[in-house]
Amino acid sequence: MRRIIFFAPSFLFIFIFSISLSIAAATGGDKAVNSSEENQISRINVETGPASIPAKGNDSASDNTADPIEMKVLVLNFDPAISKANPERLHTLIGNDPRDLAERCVDDLKDVSFGVANYKIAEWIDVETLVPFELTQFKPEDGIDPGAMENVDYIPSYNNAEQYLETMKAAQNDEKEGRGSCWASPRWHGNRGPGPAVSASRADFNGADYKAICEKFAVAEKVNNGKIDEVWIFAPHMSGLSTSRMAGPEAFFINGNKISDIGCRRNFAIMGFNYAYPVVNMLGDFGMRMECTMDRVFGMVRTRNANHGALDYNSLNLWERFIIVDKVMSGKSALGTINFAPNGRNVFDWQSPVVVDTYYPDWETYPDFKGRKVSNDCRVWAGDLSTNKGKWQEVQRQHHKWWFRHIPHVKGTIKDVDGKEYLNNWWSYMLRNSSANK
Repeated sequence: MRRIIFFAPSFLFIFIFSISLSIAAATGGDKAVNSSEENQISRINVETGPASIPAKGNDSASDNTADPIEMKVLVLNFDPAISKANPERLHTLIGNDPRDLAERCVDDLKDVSFGVANYKIAEWIDVETLVPFELTQFKPEDGIDPGAMENVDYIPSYNNAEQYLETMKAAQNDEKEGRGSCWASPRWHGNRGPGPAVSASRADFNGADYKAICEKFAVAEKVNNGKIDEVWIFAPHMSGLSTSRMAGPEAFFINGNKISDIGCRRNFAIMGFNYAYPVVNMLGDFGMRMECTMDRVFGMVRTRNANHGALDYNSLNLWERFIIVDKVMSGKSALGTINFAPNGRNVFDWQSPVVVDTYYPDWETYPDFKGRKVSNDCRVWAGDLSTNKGKWQEVQRQHHKWWFRHIPHVKGTIKDVDGKEYLNNWWSYMLRNSSANK
């Protein structure tokens, strides 16, 4: 099979950056908020002073915690041997042990969901190749006859782990010498066949061939017979994977386009992980999946639309209130998004020292909102900055865990401002890959 390898971090960045732009552009009112027993979502402006210790999340609601949802995972680890002479796996030279990453991610998700997200590795397959790709569809201006595609051997600059490492070393050297980013280097793409050379920037890359992967490993069959509920793929940079995609009869966008026509009778997610990165990136991937799911559940997320005009806090739905940041509504922030902290000035600003008033403690007793409001900065999740100074990844991980611990995870339903009933357990929406309120 001919392949082109293309990892698209730009897709992820564009999605996150568009969120940051929307948040930065949004404005809103600061008028007083009245409590409401009927909708149980409005808050009263009660000042309780600065929080002295990092909040752990919805501990007060633990007696009403939703039942665990078991998630059986098929792991596909694309981790070939470095060379014929060296049987060590590719991950040993470029990153982390996928098994350790998977174990730590399973533990973290169970911890931050208060036991609701009960992931279990049902099957692990170590794949001896790199990720297969869909055939590149060249544009007419590339001067290639689509009917002669079989004569064009447009492949990456590597076919195996040994060539992959050689290409990466050359691309990294180019970056050191000021010739562009390593991961944007044309060295990753090349034409070894008889056809004309094609500029990678003009080719229409389709990314990883998810359908081929699902077919080879009988994914649809395993999902249909209940052996698995989700797929995790581990691979190196430039593997064409989205952070997460959904397949199934009612699939929708979860930071990656839906996958159609693979024969599944129910929705399931395929997570794409890069074993060059630590476990915090896996949590970030799940965070964006949660955001996309909740965007669909609530349907209207005006705090991400720069053209919404002035916002009335009382009109915001639950999800809009959860992700509000101080930059949108001063003094009304809550948890923010996975990549935009409530006190952040920009995306990825998890170490922001800016002190803001925030309603995040109110989500610790969800759905019993008490209007608790505190003044805090990044220390609420990062702890002592003098201890964690320079430990950027650890601060990021603690932020992500803090954010997830406030995701509602209790039994029952709640009526929102639109009059509809919503589940009090938001993990159910994400894990069941459904926007239905049942």
